[in-house]
Amino acid sequence: MNGRAARWACAVWILCGAGVLRAQYIEPEQGLPQDPRALSLGVLLWDFAPLSSNPLADSSALRFSRGAFAAAYSDGFLDVVFAYATYGDATGNHPAIFVGARVSQALPLTARQPSMLSVLISLQGDYTKVDAGGPSRSTFNAGTLGLGGALRYQTGSRSFQFWVEAGGAAAFAFEAYSTGTGFSPIGLAGAGVQIASAGPFAGITFAYRFRYQSWSMSNDEYDYRSVTHGPSVGILF
Repeated sequence: MNGRAARWACAVWILCGAGVLRAQYIEPEQGLPQDPRALSLGVLLWDFAPLSSNPLADSSALRFSRGAFAAAYSDGFLDVVFAYATYGDATGNHPAIFVGARVSQALPLTARQPSMLSVLISLQGDYTKVDAGGPSRSTFNAGTLGLGGALRYQTGSRSFQFWVEAGGAAAFAFEAYSTGTGFSPIGLAGAGVQIASAGPFAGITFAYRFRYQSWSMSNDEYDYRSVTHGPSVGILF
């Protein structure tokens, strides 16, 4: 091989080697997954009190306003929420729990990119239990199953998404250990962001949610209302 050929071969080798090294150090563009799953933890202010139709005296009715621990899982349009709190009265400390699930179907009203306005049609159910202390009080123990709807707007880019929604549901309510039934209206609202991450997870999410629910039962002593709201932070995977 003459000197000119050797120089050309050396130049080609250097260029090819540099291309390989460059490819090794270029990270692929990070973005949010198309169908993210999220696991979130948060805190809620939980306010629980009797409705005006509840005939119980103040000494017998359940009433508290406390901070609560909350955990949520979402996968597409499946949302599952768990909340737990304790409250104290003259008889001691008592637990309160909430478990709810919602499955939604989105009906787009506008183009998908870069923003989308849609109507969510949902099937949802929940269970609420507030323990009572003392012989003059009865534990609140009720579940619901209903249909709901919401208006949702989302916008953003491949690495950032913002969403906001508001809606409600009409649910059939039933006492957990009795034949009592009734009606439970539900109001929901929330807003949040999702940000793509270069770490071990697909991204992170921040949200603030509000929920109103009341129960009007055949047994008026079960007529209560519940209001929760608070922030949460989670991971996408």
